Amino acid sequence: MLAAYAGLPKPSGPVTLSAAYLRAVERWEALPDNAAGAEKSWVSRCQEDFKAHFSKAAAGREKDRLLAAHAEALRSLIGEETP
Repeated sequence: MLAAYAGLPKPSGPVTLSAAYLRAVERWEALPDNAAGAEKSWVSRCQEDFKAHFSKAAAGREKDRLLAAHAEALRSLIGEETP
C-alpha cells in the first residue's frame, strides 16, 4: 500500500487555500477558547501525550529490528537459512 503511494509524483509549488477554508479558519480563530488569556493547558497535555505515544511506537520498532537482527545472527551461527 505504501509502495504505491511512494511511487506517486510529489506535489510542489505554492498551496492555494479556498475561500471556504479561509473562512473556516477565521471562524475557528474567533472562538472564545482561542482568545488571548483563555485557558489552554490542555494543549501542553495533548503535545506530551502525542510525544509519549510516538516515542513508544519508535521504541517498539527499534526493539523489533534488534530482535530480527539477533535472530538472523543466531541462524547464521547454526547454519540455518533465513526463512
